[in-house]
Amino acid sequence: MKVWVGRSPWRLLAYSIVGAAMLLMAIDMTFSNRFYPLPDADETVTTLEDGTETTIRTFNRDGQAQRRRDIAFGVGLGFGGLAILLWSVREVVARRPLLVADETGLMVHLGTRRDPPLRLEWDEISEVRTGVREDDAGVTSVLSLRLTDPERVPIKPRSAIAEPPWLHLVSEEWDVAARQVAPVVEAYITGLRGAGRYE
Repeated sequence: MKVWVGRSPWRLLAYSIVGAAMLLMAIDMTFSNRFYPLPDADETVTTLEDGTETTIRTFNRDGQAQRRRDIAFGVGLGFGGLAILLWSVREVVARRPLLVADETGLMVHLGTRRDPPLRLEWDEISEVRTGVREDDAGVTSVLSLRLTDPERVPIKPRSAIAEPPWLHLVSEEWDVAARQVAPVVEAYITGLRGAGRYE
């Protein structure tokens, strides 16, 4: 049996919505100011040649400082929103596995697309558990692997927590629940034990 785990499409949709909202907010802060408040300004009423009156807004000292701040924040927010939006779209279009379990072993992506995945043979894993981890960021569901060689645990993995000999894979963004992956991993491990590959 093969298990292929990717990012949850609902998570990616949420990321894309956040990125689009950030981008729209940046445009409003920098250009249109339809929703974001205008900087402080002095208003002057001027009469045109045809006799109509018009109001001219001129940024005062505070308004000029606020405008510079809005442009700086808007540019930063725009780049951040665009990066999140492009990343989420790429993850949907070109999906990549975060975890693959099959007869050959376990493959886990713990970094970026450019980082090589962690590949483990089944006799390198002695135990598997599911559970939650609690820290300052909150409660996170994990798939925990106990490795036979603690040195095989990455030092600073992304999307995981290293506590040699344990490697806790953060499963919050998976499209397959950790409780569904664990029995498959356990079946491979116990199958290898039964085949005599463990002493």
